Amino acid sequence: MSVRHAALPALLLLAAATPARAQEAEDSTEHWNRRSPARWQFNLRAGETGLSFGNSTRHNGLRINLKDHRLERINGINLTLWKPADDVGGTINGVAVGLLYPQAGTIAGIGMGPGVVAEERLAGLSVGVLGVVSGGEALGITVGGLGVVTGRGLTGINVGGLGAVAGRGMTGLNVAGLGVVAGRQMDGVNVGGLGTVAGTSLRGISIGGLAVIGGEDARGLNVGGLAAVGGGELDGIHVAGLAAVAGGRIRWLSLAGLAVVGGNDVEGVAATLGAVAAGEDVRGLAVAGFRVKAPRHTGVMAALGYTLSREHRGVSVATYNETRGPFRGLAIGLVNNARELHGVQIGLVNIARNNRGLARVLPLINLHFE
Repeated sequence: MSVRHAALPALLLLAAATPARAQEAEDSTEHWNRRSPARWQFNLRAGETGLSFGNSTRHNGLRINLKDHRLERINGINLTLWKPADDVGGTINGVAVGLLYPQAGTIAGIGMGPGVVAEERLAGLSVGVLGVVSGGEALGITVGGLGVVTGRGLTGINVGGLGAVAGRGMTGLNVAGLGVVAGRQMDGVNVGGLGTVAGTSLRGISIGGLAVIGGEDARGLNVGGLAAVGGGELDGIHVAGLAAVAGGRIRWLSLAGLAVVGGNDVEGVAATLGAVAAGEDVRGLAVAGFRVKAPRHTGVMAALGYTLSREHRGVSVATYNETRGPFRGLAIGLVNNARELHGVQIGLVNIARNNRGLARVLPLINLHFE
């Protein structure tokens, strides 16, 4: 073989590598005026497509680099062998793998490593043995061994070993060993080992080992080991080991160990071993081990202890029933006490203060229909 033929492969490699290095040097002079990590690269490619070793900023194909810095666009497979620089930027479309963690402004496709970091956006499948972090949003399937954290939205299937946290909204299936937390609205299926918390609204199925909390309201199925709480309303099915509490209205079905409390109304079916209470109305069916108390009762109220209202319309069953205003309907208890009876009382002692004479207090039964 002649010397010329033996040198040909080396010349081809040099021709492939040299223009890219010269171009990168030109780009560096034109765009980056401050000191930056080494931008050396060795390429086997046609144009920007092929195989690249080093810190090429634009590439299609397979790229292997020690320390990524100031990317523009990588399409294909990007393998980073060490910690990226502080400001990577750019976009990786395809597969981003880091022996410590891959990082870019946007990672679209698959991101894998001990950690996965996007400065602005994650889209696709992101799996971090320790964690997945996006300064902006994350879309798709996101799994972090310790946690998944975004500065803005989190959408899709999101699983954090300890926590799943979104600075703004969260939508989809969100599961975390300790807590699922959104700064704003949370929609979908949300399961937190200790708690599920939304800064504004919870909508869908929300489960918290200790508590489910909607800063404004919670709508759907809400299950809290201790409490289900809505700063405004609770609408749907609410199950709590201790209490279901709303600053405004509770509607539909509420089951709690000790209390169901609505700042305004409790509507639908409410059942507890303790108390059902409302700031304004209890409407529907309320069953309590201790008491049912509200200014107005409409429907069926039942308690082992007592019922107390200023106005009642319907049926009241308890050891002691007291209405400090008009009572319309049927009262059954050991003692029934109404300021104005418009109906029937059945019990040992029946007090109708709007009756006259002996009819004001009668055993067994009392009635008034005016």
